[in-house]
Amino acid sequence: MPPVIHESSQKRWQNWHQSYTQKLELLVDVWNAEASQSTVPGYLDTTVGLQGLIQRALTERLEIRGLGGGWSFTKAPATSGILVNTRPLNYLFPAPRP
Repeated sequence: MPPVIHESSQKRWQNWHQSYTQKLELLVDVWNAEASQSTVPGYLDTTVGLQGLIQRALTERLEIRGLGGGWSFTKAPATSGILVNTRPLNYLFPAPRP
Protein backbone atom coordinates (compact mmCIF):
# COMPACT_ATOMS: atom_id res chain seq x y z
CA MET A 1 0.00 0.00 0.00
CA PRO A 2 1.61 3.31 -1.05
CA PRO A 3 2.12 6.27 1.27
CA VAL A 4 -0.23 9.23 1.21
CA ILE A 5 1.45 12.16 -0.52
CA HIS A 6 -0.58 15.34 -0.28
CA GLU A 7 0.46 18.31 -2.40
CA SER A 8 -0.57 21.55 -0.75
CA SER A 9 -1.53 24.65 -2.73
CA GLN A 10 0.38 26.69 -0.15
CA LYS A 11 3.18 28.70 -1.78
CA ARG A 12 4.70 30.15 1.40
CA TRP A 13 5.96 28.46 4.52
CA GLN A 14 6.66 30.02 7.90
CA ASN A 15 8.70 28.46 10.67
CA TRP A 16 7.10 27.73 14.06
CA HIS A 17 8.72 30.80 15.65
CA GLN A 18 7.43 33.03 12.84
CA SER A 19 10.89 34.56 12.45
CA TYR A 20 10.91 34.11 8.67
CA THR A 21 8.66 33.22 5.75
CA GLN A 22 9.88 31.37 2.67
CA LYS A 23 8.35 31.27 -0.81
CA LEU A 24 8.33 27.77 -2.25
CA GLU A 25 7.30 25.87 -5.34
CA LEU A 26 5.58 22.99 -3.56
CA LEU A 27 4.77 21.88 -0.02
CA VAL A 28 4.19 18.14 0.34
CA ASP A 29 2.92 16.24 3.39
CA VAL A 30 3.87 12.55 3.52
CA TRP A 31 2.06 9.97 5.66
CA ASN A 32 2.75 6.26 5.98
CA ALA A 33 0.02 4.27 4.25
CA GLU A 34 -0.95 2.41 7.42
CA ALA A 35 0.08 4.63 10.31
CA SER A 36 -1.14 2.19 12.95
CA GLN A 37 0.97 -0.72 11.68
CA SER A 38 4.74 -0.37 11.36
CA THR A 39 5.76 -2.95 8.77
CA VAL A 40 8.84 -3.37 6.61
CA PRO A 41 6.71 -3.49 3.41
CA GLY A 42 5.01 -0.24 4.49
CA TYR A 43 8.39 1.33 5.20
CA LEU A 44 9.64 0.28 1.77
CA ASP A 45 6.50 1.74 0.13
CA THR A 46 7.12 5.04 1.91
CA THR A 47 10.74 4.96 0.70
CA VAL A 48 9.54 4.51 -2.90
CA GLY A 49 7.17 7.47 -2.47
CA LEU A 50 10.00 9.67 -1.19
CA GLN A 51 12.22 8.52 -4.06
CA GLY A 52 9.47 9.64 -6.44
CA LEU A 53 9.55 13.11 -4.92
CA ILE A 54 13.34 13.21 -5.28
CA GLN A 55 13.05 12.16 -8.94
CA ARG A 56 10.47 14.90 -9.52
CA ALA A 57 12.83 17.47 -8.00
CA LEU A 58 15.64 16.28 -10.26
CA THR A 59 13.42 16.30 -13.35
CA GLU A 60 12.07 19.78 -12.61
CA ARG A 61 15.50 21.02 -11.46
CA LEU A 62 14.21 22.05 -8.05
CA GLU A 63 15.84 21.94 -4.64
CA ILE A 64 14.20 19.54 -2.19
CA ARG A 65 14.39 19.72 1.60
CA GLY A 66 12.94 17.67 4.41
CA LEU A 67 11.00 19.42 7.16
CA GLY A 68 10.44 18.01 10.65
CA GLY A 69 8.82 20.12 13.34
CA GLY A 70 9.56 23.53 11.80
CA TRP A 71 11.40 24.67 14.93
CA SER A 72 14.56 25.94 13.26
CA PHE A 73 15.48 29.52 14.11
CA THR A 74 17.58 29.60 10.94
CA LYS A 75 16.61 29.07 7.32
CA ALA A 76 18.24 25.61 7.34
CA PRO A 77 15.03 23.79 6.29
CA ALA A 78 13.99 26.52 3.85
CA THR A 79 13.96 26.07 0.08
CA SER A 80 12.33 27.77 -2.85
CA GLY A 81 11.76 24.32 -4.37
CA ILE A 82 9.97 21.33 -2.82
CA LEU A 83 9.55 21.23 0.96
CA VAL A 84 8.66 17.75 2.26
CA ASN A 85 6.87 17.69 5.61
CA THR A 86 8.06 14.45 7.24
CA ARG A 87 6.38 15.08 10.58
CA PRO A 88 3.45 12.70 9.84
CA LEU A 89 5.87 9.80 9.24
CA ASN A 90 5.43 7.75 12.39
CA TYR A 91 6.63 4.20 11.85
CA LEU A 92 8.36 2.76 14.89
CA PHE A 93 10.55 -0.32 14.91
CA PRO A 94 11.94 -1.64 18.22
CA ALA A 95 15.70 -1.97 18.47
CA PRO A 96 17.02 -5.42 19.30
CA ARG A 97 18.17 -5.83 22.89
CA PRO A 98 21.87 -6.55 23.47
